[in-house]
Amino acid sequence: RLISAKLKNPPLFPHVTLHLDGHDTRLSCEEKSSSEMYSYKLKKSGVRTQVCVDCNGMAILVSKSLPCKDNNDGTMLVGMKIHKHIHELDCIALDGGYTQYIKKIVEDTSMSKKNFCYTIRKNRGKDLAQDEANYNKMFGSWPSQIEAGFGDLGATCEKHNNRKPVMVTKI
Repeated sequence: RLISAKLKNPPLFPHVTLHLDGHDTRLSCEEKSSSEMYSYKLKKSGVRTQVCVDCNGMAILVSKSLPCKDNNDGTMLVGMKIHKHIHELDCIALDGGYTQYIKKIVEDTSMSKKNFCYTIRKNRGKDLAQDEANYNKMFGSWPSQIEAGFGDLGATCEKHNNRKPVMVTKI
């Protein structure tokens, strides 16, 4: 993965070997009410799944799908115990929904801040420096492999395109 990342990634990110993101899927379930499964992203009931993809486009880790209401991206990342599934040299690209959970992961595991790559947070009332803004722009447009994969899945399988909820009796 390190060699592939160096060859394939943009110049600012040759060290990033993994991308992790969550995906919400519309789902109605007999055992849970719609309010217990509410997704702010979908504005309807759903389940959230975390997917970790390597720089070669291979899904290497997929979380359990859990009700959206009580399971945000960060808590699901912590619950995945990702440190047990990756190499110590791996670096995971994350969007802004995860950054406040990195400290807990670093404190509770063998991982360090070097295992994570994410956007630079803007302080209230203060603009980002030009190089920081450029970094965020490049970062934001780059790790969209996971969402593209879910888009392909939705185009191929009607069940996964979120137009209609998947109906199940149990999660």
